[in-house]
Amino acid sequence: MRGHQDKLVIIYHGPEGNSARHYSKGVAHYFYQQGWDTLAWNCRGCSGEMNRLPRFYHHGATQDIAAVIDHALKKKYTHISLVGFRMGGSMSLKYTGERKENLPSEIKLVVTFSVPCD
Repeated sequence: MRGHQDKLVIIYHGPEGNSARHYSKGVAHYFYQQGWDTLAWNCRGCSGEMNRLPRFYHHGATQDIAAVIDHALKKKYTHISLVGFRMGGSMSLKYTGERKENLPSEIKLVVTFSVPCD
C-alpha cells in the first residue's frame, strides 16, 4: 500500500541480521504509523535462504544497496530516508559518499546506528 505522503524509509540490517530483527521491525512499524512506506531488505544469504550466487555481502559492497534504491526511485517517491544499523549503516554511508556529486535528490536523510567510522 502506498503511503499518503510519497515517503519511503529503506532499512538496512546489521551483520548476520535480517529484516525480521526487532530493530528493523521497530523502525518499520514506527515509520508506517507515521504514514510512510517502509522497505526492509536482506543482504545476500541473510533471509534464511541460502545465497546461490558466487558473491556474498560485505561492508564495502554498495551494488545491492544501489539496486534497492534504484528500484525505489522507479516508484516515484519524493522523499527517501535510509536507516542503517552497524554494517547496514556503514554501507549506507559508503553509498552516499560514493555518489556525493550525483546523489538522487529524493534521498533526504541518512541515519546510522553503531557504525565504526573515522
